[in-house]
Amino acid sequence: DGGSVQAGLRAAAMYRDRAAFAVRQAESDRARDIRMAFHAMLFAREAVGVEERRIEQLEHFVADAEARFRQEAAAEFDLLSARVRLANARPGLIGAQRDLQLARASLRHLARLDAEDFDIAGDWDFDPRLPALEAARTAAVRHRPEVQQLRRTVGLAEADLRVEQGTYSPVFRARAGYGGQNPPAFGSATNDWEWHWNVGLTVEWTIFDGLSRPNRIREKRLAVDQAAAALDDLERAIALEVEQAHLALRHAMESATAARENVALADRALEIARARFNAGLATHLEFIESSVAAAVARLNWFGALRAHRDARTLLEWACGG
Repeated sequence: DGGSVQAGLRAAAMYRDRAAFAVRQAESDRARDIRMAFHAMLFAREAVGVEERRIEQLEHFVADAEARFRQEAAAEFDLLSARVRLANARPGLIGAQRDLQLARASLRHLARLDAEDFDIAGDWDFDPRLPALEAARTAAVRHRPEVQQLRRTVGLAEADLRVEQGTYSPVFRARAGYGGQNPPAFGSATNDWEWHWNVGLTVEWTIFDGLSRPNRIREKRLAVDQAAAALDDLERAIALEVEQAHLALRHAMESATAARENVALADRALEIARARFNAGLATHLEFIESSVAAAVARLNWFGALRAHRDARTLLEWACGG
């Protein structure tokens, strides 16, 4: 049929591939969401641990201040300050526990977990490697399911055009048959069959159709051009998306490195403050401030690690991983 049948078969195969890439895109999106929900729960669990250690430390300070006050070795102001600090820290722990419950519920929903009570296993390994931007762009254009779907759409439009162009060619239909008959058309049944062949060939060729075919072909060509333009726009948008994800990962790496250094400094400052406080060279308030600064630095460190994990996940997803 002027190539129309073969073009239709190719179109069917491309449609099947496009559907498969749509499934792959849905799986990739779900995997991305689950990974980021996992990071959120991991961070929330770490935040609860930091707040619990902070509360435990403040309770120890309150007990120490009460003992010193009874021994008249500390002023009432120090005792009241320690109690106020402890009371102000409790809402932070309550909020962290709420965030952990919300993160747990989100992960359970995304991963379709049946068990309401579950735990996760993971740590915060920091990977400082940064992939090359050009390699990431190339991988994205090659592996993103959206690009593959749109390429199949372009192929479908081209096949549709080929089918329409086939209407200019004649349509050939051939048939052949071989049959036996007993009894024959005129007579009674015998031991012998009458066998015969029949062969036919039909040719159809539309000579004039009121110029409707040229208009349909122009319409199909326009559809091909539109699909090709959409593919070009998508590839450019994905390249920009990869560049943004790459930049976000680089900034997250820098922030994580700075936060790690700040944790070391805050821990060292807390050790010095504890030694000065035990030696009577620092006030209780100074020691509490150093403890709070260390807890904030550790929370910032975990937050930076979570942001780094999320940025790497988004970059891998943007590259079609």
